[in-house]
Amino acid sequence: MNFIFRHLPYAITILLAVVLGTHGWSVYNAGYFMIWWLDIVLHFLGGLTVGLFFFWFFYKSGYVGAPQWPWYVVLVMTSGFVLFVGIQWEFFEFLFDTFVAQRMSMLPAQLGIRDTMGDLFMDWMGALFAGLMFFCSLWKKEKL
Repeated sequence: MNFIFRHLPYAITILLAVVLGTHGWSVYNAGYFMIWWLDIVLHFLGGLTVGLFFFWFFYKSGYVGAPQWPWYVVLVMTSGFVLFVGIQWEFFEFLFDTFVAQRMSMLPAQLGIRDTMGDLFMDWMGALFAGLMFFCSLWKKEKL
């Protein structure tokens, strides 16, 4: 796990490429309807990617000083950031359905409130996993 945090920008870039590439393939080939669980996995990986970006930006990038927050505040802030990005993504899907999919007789991106809430939940699970990875990395450093 320490390897991931040493090379965090590369890990984030690879995860982002996998998520966006798989999403593009799925939209083009109706992959979300052929593989029912693909949306779940991609939202988890998206939440993980955004969560790792949050940790990189605040703790590794050097752009800002690392905040001295307690662990629970770090988890709340990470979750809030990831959910903010997830809500923006869901809003984008809504606009896509409204202005593109309906006019071009395409399959909808939004399947209802249950789908949206499930997507946001999986984004949040990815954020919590990123937090777990981050705290395990810190704990390992303190033990050495």
